[in-house]
Amino acid sequence: MIHPIRIAAVGRSFSAGWLLAAVFLLLTAKIQPLAAQTVGVAQVPQTTDTPAPAAASVPPAPNAYPEFVGGDAALMQFLGQTLRYPADAYKEGAQGKVDVSFWIDEKGHPYGFGVVESPHPSLAVEALRALRLMPDWLPGRRNGQIAPQLVHVPVVFRRPTSGQ
Repeated sequence: MIHPIRIAAVGRSFSAGWLLAAVFLLLTAKIQPLAAQTVGVAQVPQTTDTPAPAAASVPPAPNAYPEFVGGDAALMQFLGQTLRYPADAYKEGAQGKVDVSFWIDEKGHPYGFGVVESPHPSLAVEALRALRLMPDWLPGRRNGQIAPQLVHVPVVFRRPTSGQ
């Protein structure tokens, strides 16, 4: 016996036999390409006299994120040298990730700093202080053009364990 299959989007039952028959008909039907069916379409001749563009004329990547000069490792090194653990947050045992967002303009200047999330107010203030001291970045591109872009940088504060 063929058990019905329920199609939820349609809300109707179909038997597997009908489904198999429909697939068989679709596979065995002689379908001609669309180009052979159209009438009155002008054919454009293919020419090969146009030279290919030179490799030097390849445009830059259409979309690229801003980048700290030296990459992520250089950014982590900068933050490691610049950040100071706030005394009150340390005494209270506060630690965690401060998510900071800011813009990089067309010249690579960071601006418009804001804290998205922070486990402690003192950690947020310190993360903002350190990030405002950053040097210029390499600007980002949007649709091939240098454009301002929003950047998120997580700044992680971890209290050292007693063994360190």
